[in-house]
Amino acid sequence: MPIDLFLKKLIIALAFIAVLTPLFFLLPASVYFPYIITKIIWFRILIGLMILLYLPLAWLYPQYRPRLNWLMISILVFGLMVTLSGIFGIDWFRSFWSNNERMEGILGIWHYIFFFIIIYSVIKEKDVWFKLLKTSILASLINGTFGLLSLINVLPAKYGDIGGRLAGLTGNPSFLAVYLLFNVFLALYFFFLYFKEKRSKAGWWLLAFAYGSLMIFLTACRGVIIGWFFGLFLIWLWALISQKKAKTRIILISLLISFLGAGVLFVFLGNNYTIARLKSLGLKDPTVQTRLFAAKISFKAWLDKPLFGWGQENFDAVYPLYYDPEVNKYANEFMFDRPHNKLLELLATNGLFGFLSYFWLWLSIIFVLISVKKKISALPFAALIAGLGGYFIQNIFLFDVHDSYLTFFLILGFLNYLTITEPEKKEIKKQKEIQSESKARPPFYIFYSVFIFIALIAIYQLNIKPYRASQKLVSAVIDFNLGQYEEAYQAANQLFQEKTLVNEEAISALGGSLLNQQAKIPPDLKTKFFELLNKEADEILKRDPYRLKMYFSKIQINFAFNNDLNHLQEAEKTGEKMFALFKNFNYSRSYYLKTLLANQKYKEVLMIADESIKMTPKIAEFYYFKAKALYQLNQKEEAIETLSEMLEPEVYLDATVLRATLVYFEEVKAYDKVLKVYQKLLMINPNDQEILKKEEEIKKLLK
Repeated sequence: MPIDLFLKKLIIALAFIAVLTPLFFLLPASVYFPYIITKIIWFRILIGLMILLYLPLAWLYPQYRPRLNWLMISILVFGLMVTLSGIFGIDWFRSFWSNNERMEGILGIWHYIFFFIIIYSVIKEKDVWFKLLKTSILASLINGTFGLLSLINVLPAKYGDIGGRLAGLTGNPSFLAVYLLFNVFLALYFFFLYFKEKRSKAGWWLLAFAYGSLMIFLTACRGVIIGWFFGLFLIWLWALISQKKAKTRIILISLLISFLGAGVLFVFLGNNYTIARLKSLGLKDPTVQTRLFAAKISFKAWLDKPLFGWGQENFDAVYPLYYDPEVNKYANEFMFDRPHNKLLELLATNGLFGFLSYFWLWLSIIFVLISVKKKISALPFAALIAGLGGYFIQNIFLFDVHDSYLTFFLILGFLNYLTITEPEKKEIKKQKEIQSESKARPPFYIFYSVFIFIALIAIYQLNIKPYRASQKLVSAVIDFNLGQYEEAYQAANQLFQEKTLVNEEAISALGGSLLNQQAKIPPDLKTKFFELLNKEADEILKRDPYRLKMYFSKIQINFAFNNDLNHLQEAEKTGEKMFALFKNFNYSRSYYLKTLLANQKYKEVLMIADESIKMTPKIAEFYYFKAKALYQLNQKEEAIETLSEMLEPEVYLDATVLRATLVYFEEVKAYDKVLKVYQKLLMINPNDQEILKKEEEIKKLLK
């Protein structure tokens, strides 16, 4: 077999496996955020191997080298702008690596770009492209089916039942929905393509579209459902424009009216969770309000860093910094690491240059679609437009993840393949026949050998090392929970020595474990854990002082020594720094108030708690902290009055705070308030047998 054909087949095989990576949650893995890291690490390893194989192929055979066109250039410019935003942003490390939960970052985006470049440069055959697209459709349907089987209790909930919503192997209903959105319109593309000549085959693709669409509705993801309707509208509009016969146009208009009428009846007469969520959509909807506030935050952040933004992956620093407490009028506390709007995310994190490069990318997509219009019949072409259009619309409500990035760049590769002209096809065929005159000379072998060595090290450093660190984190947490503290420390120490993207989440997870088990862990080990976690948190804050969760973790690990004045004072100093940076953010206020209470600074607690209640009167913790300070100042009546205010209907329910108030009400024998607390706890968990029993006891006592 010729070397070029051998390399090409290997690359294509790896491309097919890459398209299947959304199913890789099924692989056994004990890692942190397994729905995310497993599939992405495998995808990146596959891309690394594809690059290794592609380099000699492109070097020796010119027909496999990338063709520069507007789409290719716009994608490269977008990647460049994302990279520059990281260089000029607040935290290059986070921008480059991302974190264990998201696994995007500059590194991730360039892997998708390389995927695009390689598949469109190597795959020149229509039947291979069709098989690749069909594999994507099949993978998405299998992914959703796991969720469906979980929803009807055939499989465990981990396979895709998230609170009664379909999530599949993505771990999130919204992620599954956007993944399916692309692929249902690809299924519709094949239905239209085969309809005239292969109707039996076409029927299966229509069934795939219907099945995938059903699963989209079961995710109850409103943004994607809106994108789905928008995609169908685009198909209808294109069909209407393409038709010259008046009779056909009348039929199409009648179909639209019927479809809209049926949709209205379905929404107003239907009675399920998805319909309920669609009905609730409006400016008063808490989710809509939190997204609008996130949009305002994004815009404010952009105004401060207009050109390159705050850097890729740095929105979780932006959000608490520009937080608007008014959001609490509509919903309880939210901590966004994405604004749930792709365009605003780009504006805040990648600046004007990143935003414009993304806009140019979409202009290039439109240009490519126009250029290939004559090569595809009207309805299949409309299905491609619908998939991309629906994706763009849903991105106003969400953000990209591996499954959506993968399918997006796959479709872009297919579109670029369609741009190949007949003269170019002849030239490629000619080059295949005569082969390249560029023979592999000794310098090439030397260069390629060095490249392989470097590439293998890179694959390990960029992928396997973070994956192993994620495994060590899970191991450390499990050992901690089992009381195997020495083993937990050793795993944590090894993890932090690697200096990977997992470190930040490891500090948060292990800091919480240290606080929760402070009384059980031996003093010497507790000190060693503290020194390890504190050192790592300080390094991250030195690199980026806007990492809010690191302040939380430093306070937690100091609280693990609750009888040590030095640690309590250190916690207060950390809280003070955090409060100065994120003064409006509720979490930073709550943590700072905890440190002041621990250091018995009750008058300062009263001042900040009063200010917090005035600013955000719906947060229960602030009332509790104020009451606790009043109680310590021997103002017990005012303390009980404050706790009574907390029980008003407009204050958000908080089970931890509610349980903590019981001791105060019981001490003064305010049993009517005790009953009210139990009733509110039952609103949170109606099946809590212990609370039900106590509620009955209090009712009898009040009689």
